[in-house]
Amino acid sequence: TDDEDYEEHLHVVLERDRLHSVSQLSALMGYCGLGSLVNKESLKKFANEVLGRTFLLLASGLKIHRLSPTMRQADPRFHDSVIGKHQLELLTLLKNLISRFLDTSGTTTSPYDLLQNNKTLLARYGSIKDIIGRGAYGVTRIVDSGEEQGVSGRVKRAYAVKELQRRPQTSTRAAETRDQFIERVISEFILSSTLNNKHVVRTLDLMITLPEKSRLSTCDFHDEVRISQVMDCTSGGDLFHYCKKSITTHEYLSIDEIDCMVKQITKGLWYIHSHGVAHCDLKLENILLENDPHSMRLVNGKRRCRLNLKISDFGKSSVVRTHWDSQEQLSTSNVPIGSEPYMAPEEHTKSSRGISLLKKDCWALGVIVLILFNIRRSFFYKSSGNQFQLEFYDTKAGESETKTYGAAYLWQTTEPKSLKLAKYKDAVFGEYVKNAMLSDYDNKSKEWSVRKHGKFIPIETMFDIPLNFLDPKYDDDVDGFEAGDFDLRKYCTYKLLDIDPAKRFDAGDFLKSDWLASAESC
Repeated sequence: TDDEDYEEHLHVVLERDRLHSVSQLSALMGYCGLGSLVNKESLKKFANEVLGRTFLLLASGLKIHRLSPTMRQADPRFHDSVIGKHQLELLTLLKNLISRFLDTSGTTTSPYDLLQNNKTLLARYGSIKDIIGRGAYGVTRIVDSGEEQGVSGRVKRAYAVKELQRRPQTSTRAAETRDQFIERVISEFILSSTLNNKHVVRTLDLMITLPEKSRLSTCDFHDEVRISQVMDCTSGGDLFHYCKKSITTHEYLSIDEIDCMVKQITKGLWYIHSHGVAHCDLKLENILLENDPHSMRLVNGKRRCRLNLKISDFGKSSVVRTHWDSQEQLSTSNVPIGSEPYMAPEEHTKSSRGISLLKKDCWALGVIVLILFNIRRSFFYKSSGNQFQLEFYDTKAGESETKTYGAAYLWQTTEPKSLKLAKYKDAVFGEYVKNAMLSDYDNKSKEWSVRKHGKFIPIETMFDIPLNFLDPKYDDDVDGFEAGDFDLRKYCTYKLLDIDPAKRFDAGDFLKSDWLASAESC
């Protein structure tokens, strides 16, 4: 029967490499003067002492007003803005509260007195379990609350505590002021805690870490105060390291697995866009993976399970529509945001009319799609370092040729040398602009009208394999797909990467396209 033939959709579990050495752990902790602390357990003990002077800020009636998790477009709550009356009130209260703590420096008032009725991070969320990384502006730690009673028995809850620090001066930007830092920290917290969807990392609390009481009168108080946010901890790492591990272990990413990942990311993006938020730094590193333990099983000697993908890190996000706006407000900052390979080309052009940050996100989504299929292709082609030789048929020469491309990222920048001459700093991106497919798409009939056929080799050969390649995994992967299914994925990739943002797919149209509408996801 069909039910007996059905094979459950599962992903291979790829563990991220962990930190083992005390020196690495010590460096990640970011502390100085540890002296006799020479082992990991001592470092954890020291870190837990810090958690004991890290206090919850959401006390005294301060409350998060979360949005509805609904994905039904007909539900009026689906279009509620992330910023309304409740969020503005909370933002103002938190700004005043943090300013009060910082203003105690040099006075007789102790910040500990202001927080005497607030729980500590240690008491509320538990002790240090691990340190998983250090970002540009802070450390991320894992805390473990121990066992809790769950629906199916006693379960362990773990949380990620992300420390936020002031941005230092760079060659292109002045150091962040205290007020700018407070504004950024609270804005990120308000956005990430108000959003409420299975494909967005859930943020639970905002914390403040004070210097030791014995050092209050002698330390640089403003520099030593730390702000952190507490989030649900995901068990599968991030998509960047998952993809990196799949390459190094030669673990095949199937079309079905990529379809599932792309659909989940698009669902999360559509949700945040519908609530007036542009992420502005969508990339593999900011997509977290949650392994579903209930679906875990061994398949051919490897652990597989369902994966839930979640968008994280709203530190560069922007609210493009508040409760009082009827439509997206365009950005006129003329300053590119995010990570270079994911930046949309219009970010490098100065426009008085402004650009759509929602369409910027959709470009980044297109880059992610391209990377995932490129990584799948690396299974078939031998790569040298970060590059591989791609075979294609040159119609003009009438023979097969090879060309070198990046094994993951195809281009590093979309910045032009000369807009007038349509010249770009990255030769591969220049090749893309010249050879990209141009089309019109009717989101009601779902029909395509191709104005210019695509000739960009990495997309046109996305599903080709070398003639001498033989592997049963590939046969299983393409089983059930027709040529039109592959063409549809190429068309959608081009549409996400349309140079004209006005003609580019938005997240909703992409999600409803024939590709994603028929794709199975965890």
